[in-house]
Amino acid sequence: MTRRVGPISRSLTLDEMAARIGQTARWYAVFLYRLAGQGMISITRTEFAITDRQALLDLAQTVKG
Repeated sequence: MTRRVGPISRSLTLDEMAARIGQTARWYAVFLYRLAGQGMISITRTEFAITDRQALLDLAQTVKG
């Protein structure tokens, strides 16, 4: 099921977000754009929006499990 959730404001830079998880900004950007390419999120310079919540939950379970 694809369900669009309202946008989430992005106040941190890619460098700041990546540093919080111990990665480089390039790695983080590739990861985000991979999720966007799979239709799970949409991203702009200032916002994120979850476009397929179930797919994100499934991915989280796969990684966790």
